Amino acid sequence: MPHCQHCGTRWKWMQTLKTSFTMNTYDGVTCPYCGEKQYQTKKSRRNTYLLYLFFPILFVINLLVDVPSFLNLVLLIIFFISAILLFPRILKLSSENELVK
Repeated sequence: MPHCQHCGTRWKWMQTLKTSFTMNTYDGVTCPYCGEKQYQTKKSRRNTYLLYLFFPILFVINLLVDVPSFLNLVLLIIFFISAILLFPRILKLSSENELVK
């Protein structure tokens, strides 16, 4: 779970999940405890991209191999739920915007 770099408070899972849908890479997100801006680290951003890379890979596999539609749907749901559950563990915060450097 991410920690605010300013106040040191550990974010709750639900707060982190809500943040994942509203986080802007350039503008950052406001800490719910101290109100300071927090930004996703470069390493965390890279890991998030790798996590979401599995969705297109699933479709490419479907094109190359004759996978039944039901199995494809089940795999898509599993990947989607896994991404939602893993994102709060992957997210790391910084008080500085590393994109500006």
